[in-house]
Amino acid sequence: MAAASSSLLLLFGVGLLGPLLVQRLLDVAHRVTGRSSSPGVTLAMSNLRGYSRRTASAVVPLALAMSFACVQLFLPTTVDAEASAQSRDGLSADLVVAAPAGISPGTVEQVAGMDGVESVNPVVRSGVLLSGTTFGDPTVEPFAAQGVDPATAPGTLDLDVQDGSLERLGDPDTIALSSDAAHFLGAEVGETIGFHLGDGIEADADVVAVYDRGLGFGDVTMDGATLREHTSAGLDDYLLVTTEPGASVEQELGELGLVAETPDALAEDGSDARDSQAWVNRIALIVILGYVALSVVNGLVMATLGRRRELTLLRLVGARDRQVRTMTLLESLATGALAVVLGTVVAVPPLIGIALGVSGRPLPTIEPLAYAAIAVGVVVLGVVSVWVPTRTTLRTRPSL
Repeated sequence: MAAASSSLLLLFGVGLLGPLLVQRLLDVAHRVTGRSSSPGVTLAMSNLRGYSRRTASAVVPLALAMSFACVQLFLPTTVDAEASAQSRDGLSADLVVAAPAGISPGTVEQVAGMDGVESVNPVVRSGVLLSGTTFGDPTVEPFAAQGVDPATAPGTLDLDVQDGSLERLGDPDTIALSSDAAHFLGAEVGETIGFHLGDGIEADADVVAVYDRGLGFGDVTMDGATLREHTSAGLDDYLLVTTEPGASVEQELGELGLVAETPDALAEDGSDARDSQAWVNRIALIVILGYVALSVVNGLVMATLGRRRELTLLRLVGARDRQVRTMTLLESLATGALAVVLGTVVAVPPLIGIALGVSGRPLPTIEPLAYAAIAVGVVVLGVVSVWVPTRTTLRTRPSL
C-alpha cells in the first residue's frame, strides 16, 4: 500500500512537471534526430517540441499505467524471492518429511527412533492475531506462526536470531518474533505481549528472541506443543529431519506413508502457494489497468481527432498522406517511449524501498518478460490510439 502510494505521489510530481520534463527529453532526442532528412521525422519532432504540453498530457496517463503495473507486479515477486531465499538459507536439516493429512505425535516418535536419524524437529503451522500500530494508528493484523521443538530446533533451523535465544522457547509462556512483528508491536526481548491464537484463545507470552527470517518461516515462533493444542487437527505439518552422515532413511519413511523431500522443496512449495494467492491480485490489476487503458485510449483518440484541422492544413501545403501517417506514427512511438521511461523512473524508488525493507538490499526482483510485456503494451496502446483516428482523418479529401 505504501509503495503504491509513493509511486502515485511521484507520478503527481511528473504530472506537474510533465511539460518541462518532456521538453528536456525532446531536446535530447532532437540532437539525435536533427540531422535526419526524413520529412516525417522532422514534422514529428517539430510537433512534439512545439506542443510539449499536449505531448505531456498523453505521456502522463500512459506513464501512470506503466508505473502502477510495475509496482503491483514486482512487489510480490520481490517478496517471494526473499521468502524463498530465507527458506533455503534457514534450513539446516537434511530432509523435510510430510504427509498428506498431517503427522501425529506417534509417527514423530517412530521417525525419531529410526536408525540413522539424529534429530527430528516437528513443525506445526498456524496463525495468530497481534495488536499493534500502523502509521501511528492502532490495528489488529494476522501473522503466520510456527510451532517447533525447542530442543531440536537449533540443529535443524536457523532463523537468523538477532537478539535473545530460541532455546528459551522451552520455558512456559514464551514466544519469538520476527523483526517485522517486533516492530509492529514495538516489543523487545524481555517484554510481555498479548495475542490471540488461531482458535481465538487470548494468551500472554514473554518475548525471548527476535529473528530476521520471518518471510521464510513465519513472523511468530513458539513451542510446538503449545501451538498444536490450538489447531483444528492437532497434527504437525512437516518434520525437519537431520540424519547421520551417509545414512538413508527414505525407504523407511515411505513405509510409514511419509514423503521425504530436500529442504529446497519447502521453499518451492511456499513459492507456489504465494504465487496462487498473487493471481487474485493480478486479476484485480488487469481490471484496473483495463479501466485506465479505456481512459487513455479515449483521451488520445479525442486529442488526435481534435488535430483534424492541423492535419488538413499540412496536406494542403504539400505534405503527402504517407508523410502525415509517418509523422503521427513517430509521434505516438515517441509518446509511448517517453511514457515507458517516466513510468519506469517513477516505479524504481518504491520497488527499491520494498527490496530494502524485505532483504536489506536495493535490488527488487523484476521479471524481464513481464516488464517487456508492460512496456510493449504501453507503446502499442499509444500507437493504436493515434494511428486509427489518423487514418480515418486521411480518408477524406483536404479542404479549407
